[in-house]
Amino acid sequence: MLILKKRSAVTARIGDIFAESGLISQNQVEQALSISRNAKLPLGRVLVMCGYASDIEVENALEAQRELRSGKCSRDHVYKLIRMAHLNHINLADAASLLAWEGAYTANLSQLGKLLLAAGLVDEKSLLKASVDCKQSNMPLGGFLFADGKLSLEQLENALSIMVLIRDGNVSRLNAVHALKNLQTEKCGLRTTLKNLNLEHVLSDNRMRLAELLIASNVVEEHMALLALESSIEERCPVGQVFIQMEMFKPVVLDSALTVQQMLTDGVIDIDQACALMLHVRDLECSVEDLLKEFERINEVAHFIRRSGLLDGKQMRELASNVQDFEHDFGEALVRSGLVTGTAIGYGAYCLSLVELRELWEQEAYIVFKHCVAHNVEPDVAIDRLKLGRHGEFRCGNNDLLSKIA
Repeated sequence: MLILKKRSAVTARIGDIFAESGLISQNQVEQALSISRNAKLPLGRVLVMCGYASDIEVENALEAQRELRSGKCSRDHVYKLIRMAHLNHINLADAASLLAWEGAYTANLSQLGKLLLAAGLVDEKSLLKASVDCKQSNMPLGGFLFADGKLSLEQLENALSIMVLIRDGNVSRLNAVHALKNLQTEKCGLRTTLKNLNLEHVLSDNRMRLAELLIASNVVEEHMALLALESSIEERCPVGQVFIQMEMFKPVVLDSALTVQQMLTDGVIDIDQACALMLHVRDLECSVEDLLKEFERINEVAHFIRRSGLLDGKQMRELASNVQDFEHDFGEALVRSGLVTGTAIGYGAYCLSLVELRELWEQEAYIVFKHCVAHNVEPDVAIDRLKLGRHGEFRCGNNDLLSKIA
């Protein structure tokens, strides 16, 4: 047995590796050997000079020879690596990564599992076990590995970000493996990693993705968003559809998120405004269109309150210092400040509507409004007490929605 093993190691010659892996014919090997002996040159150099092999193929054959002589790999596996490297014009290490992804033994793994295996983040045994256990737990593989402590949240996020790039056709599998390996070893961001691999152009689209918007605005927790993203990649369906299937929020919230995403892309709003909108959408479960109408109405009511003199000069100056666009954002700032209660906002809305209906002069409306706030009574009661104007139809937008926002 020892004699056979020694003989097998001795016969791991460069020419045999090239011929038996199918890169060149046996006749070409013999021609190169003849020249090598006569010219006293290494066989690998002669193969390159004759055009039978490239420099990298000779380097791969030498590496394969070392692997065979060390007994680390079987002859069949080494020949698969040589052929994979030849077809993709890559070195043996990269060929091993691709073979790990595409090999038959990874057939039961998800696409994410194959990437994790090829990049060396999780070993094959753990992945195969987790792929069985996650189905019993009704969880995607990445989410299960995170819950089981085999992957950190950062590693899962990096892997899924790269899977999105693969899905969209922006990177090859081999580049994806390189990127994930570099992220693991160099501990730098995805953009820096891709830049180091000369792949920065794949992130030229600055559009914020739906999952990123929902995480940034605290509509969904990060780990839940990553679970949904992984399911969408594996099932090849929109991530929004997965959010609805997982009952994370109602369809109206998804529609609103898509609208806000487009507004953000078009530069209509900034990220802070987008997050504020999404929080209101989540809490009120209403469309962006309805919400914006009520925001506009709140702003009108807020300026009515300002003109009424309810707030003193110091309070107004403090508010103004925290608002970039005073005329446009004063209403939201007033609501956030807590200087005026939701009830007072409702009083102001009612009084303003009476002015618009010409049931009260504006100066009379100011008096009624301040009486309501001072004595905590409804505007109708204040009007009767003050014997001002006559009542009209209440029209200040969606009354329930307005009071909720306030």
